Amino acid sequence: MLISRNDTLRLVLGGIALMKIKGIVIYSFWKLIFYFLFLIGKYRKQERNLLIVDIQAIRDSIMASPIIKNLRENVSNNCMIDIVCSGIQKPIYERFVEIDNIYVIHSFEEYYLKNRKKFLGRDLYKIQYSFYVFKYVLNNLINKYNVVIEPRWEEDTVFTSILIMLIGAKNRYGFSEKVNKNKARRNFWRDKYFTKCFLHEAACYEGDKFLDLIEDIGYHIKTRKVKLSYNHSTSYNDMWGEYAVLALDTSDNRKEWDCDNFITTAQYIIESGLSVVLLGVKTDNGDYVYSKIASNNCFNYVGKTTLSEAIDIIGNSSFYIGCDTGLSHIAGSVGVPGIAIFPNSKLENPESVSSVTRLRPSRNTIVIQPDLPLYPCTTDCLSKGKAHCINEVKPEDVIMVIEHLLKI
Repeated sequence: MLISRNDTLRLVLGGIALMKIKGIVIYSFWKLIFYFLFLIGKYRKQERNLLIVDIQAIRDSIMASPIIKNLRENVSNNCMIDIVCSGIQKPIYERFVEIDNIYVIHSFEEYYLKNRKKFLGRDLYKIQYSFYVFKYVLNNLINKYNVVIEPRWEEDTVFTSILIMLIGAKNRYGFSEKVNKNKARRNFWRDKYFTKCFLHEAACYEGDKFLDLIEDIGYHIKTRKVKLSYNHSTSYNDMWGEYAVLALDTSDNRKEWDCDNFITTAQYIIESGLSVVLLGVKTDNGDYVYSKIASNNCFNYVGKTTLSEAIDIIGNSSFYIGCDTGLSHIAGSVGVPGIAIFPNSKLENPESVSSVTRLRPSRNTIVIQPDLPLYPCTTDCLSKGKAHCINEVKPEDVIMVIEHLLKI
């Protein structure tokens, strides 16, 4: 059965209308909860403290780090700067002395993976998670803050919006739902959860966007540098000598450079006189690469380190190679020369997933990406679930950059 163009258009418009209705219903329900809490006296005088809400990923924590340092320069020592983050982000934020308290809440994905049962649908868990957020606010966050900031520009979730509104802070700041078309469709009525939203439509590094947000609020910017502390130690060099780190995997298979490419690259590094330390979480990748290299100067730590340990290993290395992953952002933030391989071609749309323009690691990292997309992709890599355009980057392209790094 063929579907006409008009039928397709009606289906699309109907889907968009349903998303908007869903956004209105969700907001209206939680606004009623907000008013109920107000009427029963849950919202008392707020303390003059500041809260940042960042329930996302490692990458987001690194890009948000400059706003923490700048906010501390702008507020009094009596004002606490606290953060709400996911469990995976906690080891990052623990390294910032400017933060007073860290509140850990499961992200939806963490909650879903922890609680899911085969016979229950994902949408049911979204409802459960909303009430988990509600309970968390009542037990930990209500009345503690007069300023709440959510710095995420593109991928906000309705759950963080609910959390921010229910805290009851007088000033609730974030980016508008209207900053791009995708966000406007997904997050209809999201702006109403905040007291003020900012429209920032420029295609630029998201760390700079976060700083623009707090500058628009009225804070002064003293530094734009992305910097993460790590433990300087000679113990790693005592074990491995001078070494490079190769991070083999990402949370999205589409972003992963082929293991055989890493093998060729690692062999070149070892022949150049350095050791290679493998990091990541997918142990099958680590075992495969390690078995093929077969060298006493290759050390497989894939799936064997905590995030804190990985930070220190990267920080003490000579250079780093990885893909579009949180470890690449860590390498950039600790000042290690790095190479990050991205799947999108140089013709990319800046608003896309894996956009180099918006989401690259900090500026001391060299980004390598395909010159052109691989058919049938057009500007961005649109592959679902497996690597595609990224393998247009060859080991020779990476080795050329390594040769430059070794001469520095």
